[in-house]
Amino acid sequence: MNDTVKEIVGILDAGRPELQIAAAQILGELRVKDPVVIRALANAVGRSNVLGRYVLESLGRLGTPEALKVVVRALCEHDSLADQAIHLLHEAGPSAHPAVADAFGEAQPERRLRLLQVLA
Repeated sequence: MNDTVKEIVGILDAGRPELQIAAAQILGELRVKDPVVIRALANAVGRSNVLGRYVLESLGRLGTPEALKVVVRALCEHDSLADQAIHLLHEAGPSAHPAVADAFGEAQPERRLRLLQVLA
């Protein structure tokens, strides 16, 4: 990971809210698939609903199995982000199915229906 990406991750972690949104967008546009970036995005999902939407969009763009697991977790844990998470998982297609299947066994019954919507 280069210094510029490290700086952007730092802004995502500790910047002002509007800069955190910009950092999430930039990381998604650059498609930086480094595990440190995915971890930073995962940590930012629950900070606010607004930031969470941009973070999920970036994770969807990355499309790695780890990124999709974070999107599935957001579907299960954040009601306000569930619809967007479902949309992004639909866009990911079959590559999202392993993450959904892994989460299904531990999900609450009402979340299982949403997970099944992704697989349908």
